[in-house]
Amino acid sequence: ARPPAPPPRRPAAATAPPPSRRPAPAQPPWLWVGLAVAFVLLAVGVGLWRWQAASGLSEDERALVGFWLKDAERMAAESKLVSPPGDNAYETLQKVLQKDPENAAAQALLERISQAMRAEAEAALQKGDFALARDKADQALFLRKDDAQLAELKQRIDAALAAGERKKQLEQLLAGAAAAQREGKPFGPDGAYALLTRARTLAPDDAAARERLDAFIAAQLAPAREALAANNPERANLALIGLRPELGKEPAFTALADSAAQAQRAAGLEKQLLALLQRAEAELKAGHLAEPATANAFLSLGQMRELAPQDARVQAYAASLAAALVADGRRAAAATPQRALERAELALRAEPGRADATALKGEIEQRLGQRLADIGRALSLAKQAVAEQRFLSPAGGSARSALDTVLKLDPQNAEAQQLLAELPRRLAEAVEARAKEKQTAAALALLREGVAAFPADAGLKDLVARVEAQAQAEQREADSKAARERIASAIAATPVRSDALATAATALAALLAADPRDAEALALRARLAETVAAAQRSATALAEFDALQNFVRGNEKLLGAEPAVAALLRDAGALRQKLEQAEAERLAALQGELVLNAQPWANVESVLDGNRKAVSLPGDASTPFLLKLPAGNYVITFRHPSASKPVTVIAKVEAQRRAVANAAFPTISAEDYFSRAGW
Repeated sequence: ARPPAPPPRRPAAATAPPPSRRPAPAQPPWLWVGLAVAFVLLAVGVGLWRWQAASGLSEDERALVGFWLKDAERMAAESKLVSPPGDNAYETLQKVLQKDPENAAAQALLERISQAMRAEAEAALQKGDFALARDKADQALFLRKDDAQLAELKQRIDAALAAGERKKQLEQLLAGAAAAQREGKPFGPDGAYALLTRARTLAPDDAAARERLDAFIAAQLAPAREALAANNPERANLALIGLRPELGKEPAFTALADSAAQAQRAAGLEKQLLALLQRAEAELKAGHLAEPATANAFLSLGQMRELAPQDARVQAYAASLAAALVADGRRAAAATPQRALERAELALRAEPGRADATALKGEIEQRLGQRLADIGRALSLAKQAVAEQRFLSPAGGSARSALDTVLKLDPQNAEAQQLLAELPRRLAEAVEARAKEKQTAAALALLREGVAAFPADAGLKDLVARVEAQAQAEQREADSKAARERIASAIAATPVRSDALATAATALAALLAADPRDAEALALRARLAETVAAAQRSATALAEFDALQNFVRGNEKLLGAEPAVAALLRDAGALRQKLEQAEAERLAALQGELVLNAQPWANVESVLDGNRKAVSLPGDASTPFLLKLPAGNYVITFRHPSASKPVTVIAKVEAQRRAVANAAFPTISAEDYFSRAGW
C-alpha cells in the first residue's frame, strides 16, 4: 500500500551546507575503537544469524536489513558513530529498527556505539579537551539516557568545564585588579579591591588570589600601621577612618583598628594619669591629705587607682601618701586621737599592711576605747568610699552606710553631719564627670540611685533631665553611626546588588529626614549615586541593567539631584539600546542553524538539548524546516504516520554554521530499494 500523502508543506530549504562548511574528514580510529568494533562485528554476526531465523521478515526485507546492518558496521569501523549527518552508524541503525524494532544485532551495535563514545569522552576529559568531552558525553547520553556511568562522567566533565571557566574568570579579575591599581583606582565598583574580592568569592581556596588581596589590603593599611609604630595612634586612627567603609570587615583591618584604638585609649589614659599625678603631688605637697572633701590627695589616689591600679607610679604615690598620713597622725595623736586614728586607717587604705600605720592604729585604739575607735574607723571608711565614689552602694561598704554608723554612735558628730550633707553634691559631681566622659549609662545608674536616696534634692532631679537627654542624643548618634556603617558597607559590597542598595537607600533617606544637613549622610548619598551609576553603566546583561535602573527610578527623589545619577537618567535610554544591540549580537554569534528534514517526510515531535531541555517548535512542525539554536548537541525525534516507531537523529550545531538532521522512513519495498541502488 502507498503511504498517505503528507500534509501541505512549505518549499524545502537547502539541506546540504556549502563545501567550505562541511565537516572535516574523521580522524583515524583509536586503538580502543578498533577493539570495540571487533566485538561489534562478532555480536552483529551472531545476532544476524539468530535474527534471520526468528525476525518474521520476508527474505527481501531481511536482505535489506542485513545490508543496512553491514553498512552500519562499516561506518562504526570508520568512527562514523553519530556523524557526519546522513552518513553515520546511528542513523543507519534507525532504518534497521524501523523494519525490525527488536533486532538484536542493531541493539548490540547501539550499545557498542554508546560505550565507544563514552570512552572517547573519557579520553578527551583526561587530555583536558573539555568541550570535546562534553560533546561526546551528550551524544552518548542521547543514545543511553539512563546510563549511570555516562551520567557520572557528564558530571565530571561539567565540573571540569566549570573549573576551567572559573580559572578564566579568575585570571580576568586579577588582570583587571592589576590594571586598576596601575590607574590609581583602589576602590569603587571597578576598583582593584572590588575585583580582588570578587576573585576571592569566585575561588576562596586559590592561593594566588588570596595573596594578591592580602598584599593589596596590607598596602592600604601601611600608612596607619606606620603611624602606630611611630607611637602616633591618633594619626593611625584618622587613616583608618577613611578606609573603614571599604575594608571595615577585613580581619587585617579589624585587628589593626583594635590595636590603634587600644593605643589611643592608652595614650588618653596616660595623659589623664599624668595630669592626676601632677595634681596629686601638688595636693600632697600642700598637705591636703584628705581635706578639703572635693580636692585632696586621698581622693586623687582613688581616681588614679580607677585608671591604672597596677601602675608603678600610682603605687609609689600611694606609699608616699601613706607615709604622710602616718606622720600627720603621729602629730595629731596627743591632741586629737580620733584624727590620728582616721589618718592611720586612711594610710592602711592607701598602702595595706603598712607597719607604722598598723602600729599607730593599735596605739590610738587602746587610748580611745571601742566606741571612739569605731567612730574613727567609720569616718575613715566614709572618706575612702567618697574618694572611690561608693556613695550609696554596696550595702555595708558605701559612704552612706559608714556615715550612718558614725551618727548612730555619735549623733552630734559634726564631721559626719557635714559629709552626709555634702553627699548629694559629691554624687552629682561624679555623675557630671561620668557624663562628660560619655559614660552615660553609668552616670544614669548612679543618678537614679541618688534620687531614690535623696528625693528632696532639687539639683539631682534637674540633673536627671539633662543626663537622660544626653543619653537619648548619644543613642541617636550611635544609631546613626551604625546606620552609616551599614550604608557604607552596602555601597562598598561587591558585586553591586540592587537589593542591598535599596536597603542602604532606605536607611540613608531616614538619616537625611532626621537631619538634612548631616555631612556624613550627604557624602554617603554622593557615594551611593556614583556607585549605582558606575554599576549600571558597566552592566553587561539586560537583567542587571534593568534591576539597577528600577532602583534608580525608585530612589529618584533621594538621588536625582546627584550629578552621577542625573547624567545616568539622561543617558539611560541610549545605554539600554546599546546593551540590547550587544546582547543580540552576542546571541547571534553563539547561534547556528539546524535544518530538519525527513524522507519522505515526517513531523518533528521534539528537539532536546544536551541537558534534555525541550526546544520550542513552530506550530507546523512537519519537515522540512529550519531552527536557529545555540551551539550544542541536540537529539531530534521524527515521526511518520505510517511508521510504527519514531526515528531519532543526533545533530551538533556550531555557531555561525548550518547543520542538517535527516531522518529516513523506509516506506519502499526491498526490491525497489535494491533496484534503485543499481543492484
